[in-house]
Amino acid sequence: MRDDRLGNYRVVSRIGEGGMGTVYRAEHALLGKAVAVKVLRPELSQNPDMVDRFFNEARGTAQLRHPGIVDVFDFGYCADGAAFIVMELLHGESLTSRIAREGRLAWPQACRFARQVASSLAAAHRAGIVHRDLKPDNVFLVIEPDEAEERTKVLDFGIAKLADASARGSVRTRADLVLGTPAYMSPQQCRGAGQVDHRSDIYSLGCMLFEMVCGRPPFVGEGFGDLIHAHMAMLPPAPRGLVPELPEALEQLIFRMLAKAEADRPQSMAAVAAELDALAEAPSDAIPSSTGPSSCPPIAADAIARASAVTTHGGSAGEVTPVPPAPALAPYRKLLYAFALAASLGMTATVIAVVLLAHRTAAAPASQLAPSPQIAQAPPPAMPPQPVPPQPVPPQPVPPQPVPPQPVPLPPPLLPSPASPPPVPPPPPLRVAHQVITEPPGAELVRHG
Repeated sequence: MRDDRLGNYRVVSRIGEGGMGTVYRAEHALLGKAVAVKVLRPELSQNPDMVDRFFNEARGTAQLRHPGIVDVFDFGYCADGAAFIVMELLHGESLTSRIAREGRLAWPQACRFARQVASSLAAAHRAGIVHRDLKPDNVFLVIEPDEAEERTKVLDFGIAKLADASARGSVRTRADLVLGTPAYMSPQQCRGAGQVDHRSDIYSLGCMLFEMVCGRPPFVGEGFGDLIHAHMAMLPPAPRGLVPELPEALEQLIFRMLAKAEADRPQSMAAVAAELDALAEAPSDAIPSSTGPSSCPPIAADAIARASAVTTHGGSAGEVTPVPPAPALAPYRKLLYAFALAASLGMTATVIAVVLLAHRTAAAPASQLAPSPQIAQAPPPAMPPQPVPPQPVPPQPVPPQPVPPQPVPLPPPLLPSPASPPPVPPPPPLRVAHQVITEPPGAELVRHG
């Protein structure tokens, strides 16, 4: 901007500067009314698509006329060709500044702010306008003269999408163009700007509500890619895991607003506003709460650990109240120890019994294989018997011989099994006398074999 005149407005001072342009405080030359003027950057003013998007904000907000949405009075071009928008001048601070100063907001106050934003966006959605860049920077906290408490004003519909594509000057966005602020973008925005509807704003408001009550956004990362992946594939950490005193109903509402699929979210901003209104007005003793962190919605356990492990800001680990272990577990531990000791003693006794039984089994064959003293001390009366090697089967009958008979040894005893009773000693060998009578007497005997 080369001079201090913007049409009928005179520039007084500069308020701030953003990504798309600079905001000035100005006054109407004839009426003296104070206004805010946003001037698009000169290089962006040369881009027809950017100018269309910029003027889309003026057209969109001018249609709404809602107390929760900043009012737009005029728009046009400066003398140097830069585009500008004239809007109401607000006194207060952004929601970003409030969260940065306080760390996190009390949950009733956060519910009240979120309900006001939801009510404002419900009016925009009824007019066919989707904001698509909802974030704390675009929510301003102001004090109305006739109200004791602050109220919110939604700003910057610069990348808003008009549902009526035939509207004059409506923005034509490419299907693969990603628009929005990464920390607050819905999964549908992450896939492409042409795939969003009003439920994308519900997701973004869920991110803001999470940040208001927890002091940090649901997803943070090192770069744009980390945030896109988190919005599309990861679930947020449990708010009551970070702030245990939050009501369970509030946590469940945040989870539903942050659902990946649009069908799983509340289907309108009016429904969100109604739930938040009920939470803000309910007495504290009527809202279920717990001092312990709640469980996350169904998901693989490693997904929740990754979402909680990224670097956070605003708030500290000291805010999380540890939950002591339940005392009822102590008797079960003692009983478990008793079972373990009994099982150990039983196993030891079993091992000892097996060892003793094996020792007795190994000793029994050695004693049975030793020769019996009675058998060894009973030689035949006539002549010493010739030793006959032991055989596994009973011996064949010995043909009659003129010599005294030889004792027949018994087969080796079978080894008893470990479970059989002690073996009975075999009886001593019998002495058998053979008398040979030939017919005729004195015939010669011939031994076969």
